[in-house]
Parts: sequence; C-alpha cells; structure tokens
Amino acid sequence: MCLKLAPLLVLALIWLWFMIAILVIGAVVGPVEALFGWSAMV
Repeated sequence: MCLKLAPLLVLALIWLWFMIAILVIGAVVGPVEALFGWSAMV
C-alpha cells in the first residue's frame, strides 16, 4: 500500500513546492516588474 502511494506522495509534494515557488516568485517579481516594467517597455 505504501509503495503504491509513495510516487503519488512525491508528486504531490513536488507540485505543492512548485505552486509555492510560483506564488513566492510572483509576489517578489510583481512589484519589481511594476516599478521597472514601464521603463523596460519604453
């Protein structure tokens, strides 16, 4: 039972960390892009 669930647990953990990473990166890059994005486009 555990051996069958192990890959699913690993995938779930990877997916969770992936989503958290996206949220963190978005929270950090968002304001920076808002500040410097306009000057970069122009």
